[in-house]
Amino acid sequence: MGKTYKVQVLKVVDGDTIHIRHNHQREIVRLVYIDTPELFSINMLEQTIAYKAKQFVKELIEKAKEISIQIAPSSRDKGGRLLAMVFINGQALQELLVRKGLAWVRYYWKQPNIHTVRRQVETLKRLENEAKRKQLGLWQYEQENFRLKYRAISL
Repeated sequence: MGKTYKVQVLKVVDGDTIHIRHNHQREIVRLVYIDTPELFSINMLEQTIAYKAKQFVKELIEKAKEISIQIAPSSRDKGGRLLAMVFINGQALQELLVRKGLAWVRYYWKQPNIHTVRRQVETLKRLENEAKRKQLGLWQYEQENFRLKYRAISL
């Protein structure tokens, strides 16, 4: 991962997308390496977890003393959103979401196989496995085939 930049969060769209301001420019940031459930899903279980993920992010950001991002090697997605690790008071937001069972690990093969990227994804996978084992968040609904098509892609 690259350099860390301090940012101001303008809006929390959902559990994995935020609007920021950095150097007087607005950006839409997609939290890289994870996916959270969709707020406007027809699946009520998915909506419930999606709302919890969004609220969790909002609360962390409201209490944060410092928010920063590290831009991912594949810096933009197909929609033009900036792909980044987001840090709240030095803690990776992606790790906090996955640890609580509010997000899946989502890794794209076309991203470079850089050691720091692999290490970050491995950390997220470990946290995801712990959340699964404890049946936290979305993992308590796994038996109901809760959006399993978006489960993590293994390394």
